[in-house]
Amino acid sequence: MIGKIFSINTSTQKGVPKDMVKTAVLREHHGLVGDAHAGVAERQVSLLSMEDVEKAEMVYQGSDIDFSPGIFAENITTVGMDLAKLKVGDQLAVGDQAILTVTQLGKVCHGRCAIGQK
Repeated sequence: MIGKIFSINTSTQKGVPKDMVKTAVLREHHGLVGDAHAGVAERQVSLLSMEDVEKAEMVYQGSDIDFSPGIFAENITTVGMDLAKLKVGDQLAVGDQAILTVTQLGKVCHGRCAIGQK
């Protein structure tokens, strides 16, 4: 499966949309340095396709929600990849050196989730 990174997104707090950044450091067994979800947890980096962001925007058309990359607190927004085809254990090459291993599919919007409060 081949695709591209549309954006890289980080935040210092959990439960809020992430902001796009121009660069980020991906540390092995940690995640994106400075991101609230980085650390020793199993889910360190989350991915979402821009196509799925656009689908959500269509569903909530006319709302005041800004459906920009990072709205669902994803670290990497992809384009041209069918992420729904991934399975736990699959690996993705990101850039020239990083390999991500899929440990979880999907995530639940928790009570503090910014989009869930809209």
